[in-house]
Amino acid sequence: MEKAHELLKETFGFSSFRLEQEAVIHRLIVENENALVLFPTGGGKSLTYQIPALCLGGLTLVISPLIALMKDQVDALVRRNVKAANLDSTLTADRASWVKGEVLSGAMKILYVAPERLNNESFIAMMKRVKISLLAVDESHCISQWGASFRPEYLKIARFAEEMDVERVLCLTATATKDVADDICKSFFIKPEGIFRTPVYRPNLAFRVEAAHTLDEKIDRLIPILQSRTGPAIVQVIHLYMPKTMENYSQEVAPDIPILEGFARGDTCAKSDLELWIQEVALKEPALDGTIDFNHYQQSKTYDIRQNVLNLCYAQLELDYGHIRAVTPFYSTYDISARSDAGWKKVMADNSPPAKVIRSHWMCKGATYHVDMVATASRSKFDRAELARVINSWELDGHINSKASSVRARYMILNPLPKTTEGIQKLADLMYQRMCSREEEAIQKLRQVIEFATNDDCLAQGLASYFGDEDAVPGDPSTSGNVSATDRLVLEYLRSRGHRAAEQALLETLDTTSSDDKGKQPEVASSSTISQEDLVKRLAVFAQKSSRPGENVFKDTASVLQELQAMKNPPTIQTLLSNIGPIGAEDILSLDPTDKQEGFYELEAWVDGSLDMYRPEFRPILFPIFCHFYLDLVQHGFKEAALKFFTTFSPSLSAVHNATLHHLSTILLPSHVQTDEVAQRFRNEKYTIRMSRSGFGLLVGWLTEGVGGEATGGGEGFSGEKGKRGRAAVMRVVNNHLKFDVTSSTTSTVSPNAWEESTGFLSSVIPQTNGSATISNPYSFNSSKGELKLGPAPVAEELRTETERVLREQAMVDRDPGAQYDIHYVRQAPVPAGVIAPSLSDLPPYPPTFKNVDVKREVEKVRDARKRIRLDPSALSNVNVHTPQGAAARSRALPSICAYTLHDVGEGAPCCTFSQDTSLMAAGFSESYIRLWSLKGEKLKGYRSDFSPGSVRDVTSLRKIREKGGSTTRKLIGHSGPVYSVSFDPVGGSASPPKYLLSASADATARLWSLDTMTNVVAYRGHQNPVWDVQWSPMGIYFATASRDRTARLWSTDRISALRIYAGHLSDVDCVQFHPNSLYLATGSSDWTARLWDIQKGSCVRVFIGHQGIVSSLAFSPDGRYLASAGEDLAINIWDLGSGRRIKKMTGHTASIYSLAFSAESSMLVSGGADWTVRCWDVKSAGGLPNKMRENGALMNGFGSSEADENGSAKEEESIETTDLLATFPTKRTPIINVQFTPRNLCLVAGPYLSVEQR
Repeated sequence: MEKAHELLKETFGFSSFRLEQEAVIHRLIVENENALVLFPTGGGKSLTYQIPALCLGGLTLVISPLIALMKDQVDALVRRNVKAANLDSTLTADRASWVKGEVLSGAMKILYVAPERLNNESFIAMMKRVKISLLAVDESHCISQWGASFRPEYLKIARFAEEMDVERVLCLTATATKDVADDICKSFFIKPEGIFRTPVYRPNLAFRVEAAHTLDEKIDRLIPILQSRTGPAIVQVIHLYMPKTMENYSQEVAPDIPILEGFARGDTCAKSDLELWIQEVALKEPALDGTIDFNHYQQSKTYDIRQNVLNLCYAQLELDYGHIRAVTPFYSTYDISARSDAGWKKVMADNSPPAKVIRSHWMCKGATYHVDMVATASRSKFDRAELARVINSWELDGHINSKASSVRARYMILNPLPKTTEGIQKLADLMYQRMCSREEEAIQKLRQVIEFATNDDCLAQGLASYFGDEDAVPGDPSTSGNVSATDRLVLEYLRSRGHRAAEQALLETLDTTSSDDKGKQPEVASSSTISQEDLVKRLAVFAQKSSRPGENVFKDTASVLQELQAMKNPPTIQTLLSNIGPIGAEDILSLDPTDKQEGFYELEAWVDGSLDMYRPEFRPILFPIFCHFYLDLVQHGFKEAALKFFTTFSPSLSAVHNATLHHLSTILLPSHVQTDEVAQRFRNEKYTIRMSRSGFGLLVGWLTEGVGGEATGGGEGFSGEKGKRGRAAVMRVVNNHLKFDVTSSTTSTVSPNAWEESTGFLSSVIPQTNGSATISNPYSFNSSKGELKLGPAPVAEELRTETERVLREQAMVDRDPGAQYDIHYVRQAPVPAGVIAPSLSDLPPYPPTFKNVDVKREVEKVRDARKRIRLDPSALSNVNVHTPQGAAARSRALPSICAYTLHDVGEGAPCCTFSQDTSLMAAGFSESYIRLWSLKGEKLKGYRSDFSPGSVRDVTSLRKIREKGGSTTRKLIGHSGPVYSVSFDPVGGSASPPKYLLSASADATARLWSLDTMTNVVAYRGHQNPVWDVQWSPMGIYFATASRDRTARLWSTDRISALRIYAGHLSDVDCVQFHPNSLYLATGSSDWTARLWDIQKGSCVRVFIGHQGIVSSLAFSPDGRYLASAGEDLAINIWDLGSGRRIKKMTGHTASIYSLAFSAESSMLVSGGADWTVRCWDVKSAGGLPNKMRENGALMNGFGSSEADENGSAKEEESIETTDLLATFPTKRTPIINVQFTPRNLCLVAGPYLSVEQR
């Protein structure tokens, strides 16, 4: 155990073990016995296997179902120089190969895997070659059928431990009932003395049920609760909406889809389907090794039994009836690719008979070779497992990369299943009854929850009894009114540590004190005192060393006490006081809260008293100084002074910082400063301030000598001692926490807004390159990434030739005089100077041959270009719109706008979109469904579900299998959370209706819907949090998603896992947009930045910093040269992609901006937002706020006279509308959630109507 204590201190940084951690570790590494740990979340369960892993030889294998938790723990261990890794499907081939190599070499100490990894044959083969010293099973309650989270794959863990001859097993979970704990102990042979449990009672948690039936009632109850929050920790978990039942959904969807099962969990299927499934299992012919195998996914579809229920059925056959035993499943297909040329030569030179069979049966698919293992085994004399071992050995030897798929579950026949009709029916009856009893158990649990929430008994006692820990809840003495809140916390602490005697003694003392003091009134208020030891500790950090007069003895307050105790002659209060030098005295004075109050007051007075030309440049420094002063006051325990400081000075700061200021107001304790993410970011990162050279010189002059301002009160201002201490406090923050970007530009040449927008934690939002110097300037980063290929995507010569042929034929048939010019639009316009055009080889992989739909799309694109209405915003530049000439210019400059209004949806429609051919509109709703509308009034008909695929021979027969009924609107149901984004596939362009629709939801999935069958065909899972946005690439096949997990991901419709993960944003990725040539992807984030990514490389090539709020919308110009971004700061920024610089900022909206769209000529931008307006902007004009000239610092109007009030001070009327705003089109209480241009420049917009009664 000595090594365990040493690792705890040196590797993990803890001085002692918590709870029963030491006892658990002792049982594992000293007694060599299995253990079950029942610790609460945050109780330190992970240390109970991480420390033994470093004490024991061999590998510690951790099985956990939570991939995100795996990655977090691995990252933390790697930072502590522990050899740890996770092995899951998200790893690249190279990373997975490296992990396997480290495991086989014995260098890896801790390996995290999901329970499904135990189905992987190559993983099983690898584990047989290593020594597993410890198997840690996280969330081990999933192994019990009595648990609500039962997962059949957990049953295989115990068998795996037995087959791998694991030396010791550690099971971990937060809570478990007695039945669940018994199941765990039975599965892993854990003795009663191997169970380590903490009390179930959690004094820091509370449970309350309040009923509210309307939204107003809910809001009225919520507001007081939220207002009472006093810290950054989660203090309430509120369920605002009850989940809908299946019956609710069946009433909503009406005839749209059939509801197959009425029970919400889906545990009950039809008994006839159960009989057919048993018949297939019973009649399956066993293989030579006595096993049978099945594809669960295929069986689930065939017999209409949900896959999870099907797994439970197999578990019943194994555990309840003893007919089968699950053995290692196998993959029926392998995709093989070469890892190196030398390795591939060795594969080809392998002349063993199984290797020859594999090579003779594989099918070449580009750079990969596809092997159907089942078919290959059936055609040869070799067993499938023997062929799989050859492929696994090739991969383990580093010759190839292999990807297994089409998993088939294998079962050993122990007791043959009945094969007669009577026997099958009898077994089906028994299993069906068990299913019904599971339903009754689930309903009974629900009733128990309702009874628990509604009865008058003690809630804590009820929960503790449920988990079999009736003694956990404290008795009446500790909960009586005679015990203060502080004493109650002490009692609960003693109880949680098991100090029963000390708890009882304290209770007796409290009872005695209470009786003695009864009826007495205190005569003197108690005063706070400090112990001698604590005073020594506090003084030590200010005392200087005799050998080094300029250096204090102890710098770190946290380690002072330990260092003092380790000294042979610990210093006394007298020696410490005598050794306090000038630096220590200055540090002591810096703790005075009045210095910070005075320093910020003087700084703000100096900024406000500076010249108008310098004031915008100086104001950004106030915010970081304010934040650090406030955090200093809180950290040093001056809570009242901190609150006074915040109340006094926060109103004068810029409104863009309101969200951060609100967050800081919740930080009230020193512990908050140490744990809060925002506070630690201020403490650990330099805050960048941009200044001109002259402005920086003025600031330094004020900080050092007080030059540039004068305060009232002789001797107390800038030249007095009080002013000097205030400036010293400001200077400490400037030196320690600020970084100045001094520009050579003069103050007069920089926009006032640019100073504020060029500040912040820029080094963290700008991608950094390993081994390179830190870049804090976005322009330096953008220029370092080189030139981009922004030209239009090239068209294959074969497709262009076919398009020209079709256009010629149609011109002859249609006899359209204008069609003779179509041929000129086929050839792409020359690329502007300075723009690099991509080649076909630069594009992401697309099918090598084109289809009829591609030709139709290109033909229609040519026609759209000829018939397009040209919008010319410059026509409005020098005309009076109220004259006839102005009216004519207005019609040429502005688009026609068609608005679609959604009624009776409130604010429950987060998204909508139009198809490119304008035939369909889709909207996603917060009730988790999508609704389609036919904009042409045609009925939406899907294919019938009862047709036979063999009956489809041609287009005519395909039409016959469509539904005979139908309506102009359809509802699509499949998501389990609000739908935040929808997108029609662009393959058909404006020539034909789309075939597919993508949607993104709060359920962390993106879904692909077939518009032929009106059903969900694929669910794409990979994000760990809600998916905010989904967008198709311009040519289809690929799409991108944006999520709350701070990543964007690239997907291909034919794969269920992401192709690329774009990580780097510091907060939610809120929106994504593809560049018109498909080479780049733009992302907008809640970290106030937008980024441009190289799609194929996955690297960031541009970062755009300039917004002062969440970036909620993006749009690329059709010519590919510009990016428009908009957000919560009510501004639209236009960025030049080539240089990465902002061209201009456009303002005019008065509420959040939801959507942007460029016209086809890239000359106009249309925006829609929450202010119920659609606005049109001139992209090409210079823009900017209306000019006002200044003369000698005085504000002059356009007539040359000074604008001053009666007191003689200049007044500035703020105008938020820039000059490039062409027109504003108001709606009737309709926030515009989507704006979109058709290929012919018709503008379509949509939004939900908000009634007057709605808030």
